[in-house]
Amino acid sequence: MSDSCFSVSGGCLCGAIRYAALAPPYYIAVCSCTFCQRVTGSDYNVESMFRENQFILTKGETTTYTYVSDGSGQPIRIHFCKDSGTSLFLRPD
Repeated sequence: MSDSCFSVSGGCLCGAIRYAALAPPYYIAVCSCTFCQRVTGSDYNVESMFRENQFILTKGETTTYTYVSDGSGQPIRIHFCKDSGTSLFLRPD
């Protein structure tokens, strides 16, 4: 599938926030570090990584929580819906 034909969308539980990815992820990872376990409430996190210009919010605005990484000391911004609490995406520095 070519990038020009790719599009996937999603959003939060209540529908207040919607997003679209306009190209396939450039990298997919599965992580089971303590941070990813805490973010997801699960044993691991499946991370689909998109280039910033290929991922857009199409409805609403996210609320962010900034967490400073124990490993790198760099901030990670966790974007979520303020109404439903749905965690939507992470943006590391």
